[in-house]
Amino acid sequence: MSRGTHVTDSGGRHCSGRQQVSHRTGRSGILRRSALEKNRRSFPQALRHYLVNPLSLGYLGVVLAVCVWVTMDALSHSSSGDASFAGVWAFLVTAPTSMVFLVAGPAGLIGVPVGALVHAAALGAVYRNITERWAHSTGSDVSNA
Repeated sequence: MSRGTHVTDSGGRHCSGRQQVSHRTGRSGILRRSALEKNRRSFPQALRHYLVNPLSLGYLGVVLAVCVWVTMDALSHSSSGDASFAGVWAFLVTAPTSMVFLVAGPAGLIGVPVGALVHAAALGAVYRNITERWAHSTGSDVSNA
């Protein structure tokens, strides 16, 4: 409802558009929405909101660089028969989330991208929280001049 719209409740009383009538008691109360209801986003929108910022993208870049290094190391040492522990770094960069997937055996490699996305989203949430708080604290009407 738009602001200032008047509606009538079941008893014929007028209520402003900001009030909601309880059908059980007939009493009116103020309609409140949680922060989640106000800012409803689809899953891809929420993921983009938390992943597209410098901190998350930097972390994902580091993970990608480590994975490229691990792949190059595995390809270069595959013919020599010499084992390398470079693959451990992909799990260490995305730990502890990727460590949960190690019990799955070879299918546990899915833990690296899952861990990277989980950590990047967490870093993005922290980044958004800090920057939004900073923007609200400096966005006051008081000038520093």
